[in-house]
Amino acid sequence: MEKENIAVIGGTGKLGFGLALRFAKKNHKVIIGSRDPQKANAAVEKIKQLLGNADVEGTNYTEATKTGQIVIVAVPFEACVPTLKSIRDAISSEKIVVSVINPLATAVGGMPTEVLGVWQGSAAELVRSMLPPGVPVVSAFQNVAADHFQDIAHPIESDVVVCGDDFKSKERIMKLAACIDGIRPIDGGPLANSKTVEMITALILGINIRLKKTVSIRFTYM
Repeated sequence: MEKENIAVIGGTGKLGFGLALRFAKKNHKVIIGSRDPQKANAAVEKIKQLLGNADVEGTNYTEATKTGQIVIVAVPFEACVPTLKSIRDAISSEKIVVSVINPLATAVGGMPTEVLGVWQGSAAELVRSMLPPGVPVVSAFQNVAADHFQDIAHPIESDVVVCGDDFKSKERIMKLAACIDGIRPIDGGPLANSKTVEMITALILGINIRLKKTVSIRFTYM
C-alpha cells in the first residue's frame, strides 16, 4: 500500500509504542508524539534497534500532529480531553484522526473489566466532539492487546473492528490495519458503534484475567 505519514500521540505508552513499531516495520513514516520529547526520542531509538533503518522520529504532541496525515490518539482515557485540547489547533479536515481509546474504569480507580459511561456515547465520539468540524474520526485497534502489537516476531491473529462515518477515511484505515501481519479489518459501521467495540474490549480483558492468557477475537462467516 501507499506509504503513510502516521503520528502516534501517546506513542511512548504500551499500545501507542506497539502500533508505532508495527507501522514502522511496514515502512510507513511514524512520528511518535509525547508530552516529553526525550521519552519520544528514547522510543525512536528502541524502534531503530529492533528494526534497523526505520523511518521514525520523535517530538512533542503538537509537532507530531502537524506532521502526520493520520493522527492516532493512543493516550489513556483520563488524558483524552487535555491532550485533544493541546493538539486541536494542529488538526485540519485533511487529516484522519484515529481513536484507539477505551473508557475503562481504571481511569477513576476502578476495574479494567468495567467501562465508564461517556456522555457523547463512546470515547471515539468524545474525540470527535473535541475536534474542529469536518475532521474525519475513525475508531480502530481497541480490541487488540498492546502485547500483541509489540511482539513483532509473530503475526497478530485477530480481527480489528473499524468504525467511522466517513467511508473513504474508514477504508483508508482498514487498509492500514491490513498491513499488520495477521490482522483482518472488519467494517464496524458508523462511529456510534465504537461504544460496542469499547465494551467488547473490557470483556476481552476480563477473559484474559480469568484464563491468564492474552486472547483475540475472530468473526466467522456462514
